[in-house]
Amino acid sequence: MSSNDVNNFNRLGIQYYKDGNYKEAIVNFNSAIELAPYNPDYFHNRAECYRLSEQYEKAIEDYNVVLKSSSGDATDYYKRGICYSRTDSHQQAIDDFNNAIKLKPTIDDDCYMCRALAFCMINDRSGAIMDLEFVLSRNPNHTVASQMLAALADRK
Repeated sequence: MSSNDVNNFNRLGIQYYKDGNYKEAIVNFNSAIELAPYNPDYFHNRAECYRLSEQYEKAIEDYNVVLKSSSGDATDYYKRGICYSRTDSHQQAIDDFNNAIKLKPTIDDDCYMCRALAFCMINDRSGAIMDLEFVLSRNPNHTVASQMLAALADRK
C-alpha cells in the first residue's frame, strides 16, 4: 500500500465524518492508522468520531496518542476533558481543562463552562463560581452561566 492509499482512507474518513457517519469514518481511519501508525492526525480524526459517537473510553485512548505527540493542542485537552467528564472522571477532566486553559487562555467559554460543571461534580463550589464569573465577565449575556451561578448561590 502506498501513501496515496493512506491519504485516500483519511479523505474518505473525513468525508464520512462530515456526513455524520462516524461508524464508516472510524473504519477508514482504522485503515489509515494500520498503514501509518505514527501519524497522530489519523488518531485525532478517529478520536473525534469516537467522541461524537459517545465511545468516550476509545476517544480518550486516541487523544492520549495525539497529546503525546507534538501535534496535541489546547483543543485536544479540552475534548479529552469532555470525554473524562462523560465517564465520571471529573478530576481528570478538570486537569485537562486546566491544561487547555493554560495553553490557550482565550479558549472558548465552553471550556470554562465544562470545568465549572466538573467542579460542581466534585463539590468544589468556589472553583465553579470562579469559572462562571469569568465567563460572565467575558460575556455578560451568557444565560447558562447566569443560571448556574444563581443555582450555586441558592445552595449556600
